[in-house]
Amino acid sequence: MKAWIVFCGDEYCTLIHADTAGKAKRIMMGLYGDETEFIDYRATRFPKMDDKKFTYEDCKEAGWEYLDGWDGGNLKKEDFINDCPCNICTPFIK
Repeated sequence: MKAWIVFCGDEYCTLIHADTAGKAKRIMMGLYGDETEFIDYRATRFPKMDDKKFTYEDCKEAGWEYLDGWDGGNLKKEDFINDCPCNICTPFIK
């Protein structure tokens, strides 16, 4: 499955596995609910993470890290969150 970085306006982003950019954006909208319905969503391909679970180490090795909005640096490993609801990232959730 294709990996995407989906941006929610200029506020935040998350990593999503989906077949298309449109599906990735719809998944993002579903995760964050109605409060973001009028915000511009953009999906950018992250091909180095296709078919791989989003982990701190793998994402960093692929050249990407979440930025910490509070400290202005990269997010610490212990604060990494994988919100992707796909079967790769959450294999036991149906």
